[in-house]
Parts: sequence; structure tokens; C-alpha cells
Amino acid sequence: MTRKPAFYAYATSSKLIGKATPKIEEDKESGLCKAYWKSPEGKSVIAVWSYKKPLKTTIDLGGKFKILDIYGKEITGSALENIYKKNSDSSFELLASDYVVYIVSDK
Repeated sequence: MTRKPAFYAYATSSKLIGKATPKIEEDKESGLCKAYWKSPEGKSVIAVWSYKKPLKTTIDLGGKFKILDIYGKEITGSALENIYKKNSDSSFELLASDYVVYIVSDK
């Protein structure tokens, strides 16, 4: 049996969420969703996606963080450049789309 991509996406979300109950923010007009929780390792996680159309959102974390794709792989290089832009303060712009990305912070 070959595992489908949905299996890996589910495994990623399950690993990051553990037993946490995410706090979910949804903007029904734009379709932007953000979910916040602490991972089993105590790291702050934000899941970001947009179910209507791709759009930019501002995230302010401070500290070190990684941006992971739907399968839990760190987004780097040109793929990161397509969705991420650092601002002059501690915030950044993120292009949200119908594929969830996870921002995992040490804080």
C-alpha cells in the first residue's frame, strides 16, 4: 500500500498539535485562517491558510522560527522567497494560500 499525500499532511498536523486545543481565528470575508497553540515540545505554532484566495498577512513573532509546509518540511530558498518578506520591525509578511503553512517558534 502506498501512502497518499493526505496521510503525511495529517501526520504533520497531529505531531505538531499533540493534545493541544488550537485557538482559531477566521476572517470569513477574506477566508484567512490562523490557528495558535503550543506543540508537545513547548514551541509556539501558528498554522496559516486562506480558503478563498491567496493573500498577505502580517505575523509578529520575534525570535527564531521556521516555516514548514503542509508535510512538515522546512520551506527554504526560492519557495520561501515566494511567500515570506521580513519587515523592518520584528514582523513579517506571509502569503497565505489554500495550503496550510506552520510557523514554529522557539518562544
